[in-house]
Amino acid sequence: MQIRLHWPPHDSAEVAIRAAAYPCRGAVGRLLTGAEGGNGILIWVRNRGGAAGDYPILARGDSTTPRGATVSVRFMVGEIARGFGLDSGLVQITTAGSRLNATLRGSGIDYSVGQRVSLVGSVAALPSSSDSVSCKVQL
Repeated sequence: MQIRLHWPPHDSAEVAIRAAAYPCRGAVGRLLTGAEGGNGILIWVRNRGGAAGDYPILARGDSTTPRGATVSVRFMVGEIARGFGLDSGLVQITTAGSRLNATLRGSGIDYSVGQRVSLVGSVAALPSSSDSVSCKVQL
């Protein structure tokens, strides 16, 4: 997965993360996740049925909206770990057989520095694991 982060006034970073997709138990969506070298991403695409489509970004604590995506990002700036959850944007999923393609655009507040960070990401031909994971909301 390729991720490009941008925060004002003109700082940016590009991150490459190996990602995987897992079906959620109970047919409530898919979990796309990856981590490498202190950088990581977690995308929970919530839906009933097929994975393809557009998913608006949902607030982290939203456990009732049936269709949407929740996204959290962790990234390193030198030796400092930073992270944020997206509060606006869109995840677009297409499928090609058993593989997923995803594009992600959104932004959120990095509270460690009090700045809005924008994110653009994509992954192509991501294999979907046959192992399922629990996507149960726990606040």
